[in-house]
Amino acid sequence: MNSEWLGAKLHSRVKDNPALKLKTIVERTQEKWNLGVSFTTTYRARCKELDMVGGSFREQYTRLYDYAHELLRSNRGSNVFINIMPFQGSEEDLEATGVVFCPHFHRMYVCFKRCKENFFKCRKIIGLDGCFLKGYYGGQLLAAIGRDPMIKCFQ
Repeated sequence: MNSEWLGAKLHSRVKDNPALKLKTIVERTQEKWNLGVSFTTTYRARCKELDMVGGSFREQYTRLYDYAHELLRSNRGSNVFINIMPFQGSEEDLEATGVVFCPHFHRMYVCFKRCKENFFKCRKIIGLDGCFLKGYYGGQLLAAIGRDPMIKCFQ
């Protein structure tokens, strides 16, 4: 038994429950087929099926430009900038076979037209906020906030 075979058998379970625990998979494999399976094989099988069900993260980054063009098409006057980093390797890396030379996603900036127009009407008080993303690749999400002068504060 390998991870491809186990992944194919787990497809419907992973689709229904993406947070399926490795221990549960190992126990069910033992019960159903009377086969012992390692946690490593189980982990690889679950990861492959999660990629099949939700699409791989790398493939989603290739669709980022499509998303940016759709934002610009549906929100005329908005700004979308995507920053990529070129290959950061040495001369030795260039000579090695099998090295991927494609650029990597670095950051993305989105500002909708309506938000931009209203932001310039705000008072000079600006708040900055950010949070760390705890997904597969991590990162940070930053936001700038202004105060609307038309709304009165009641104390």
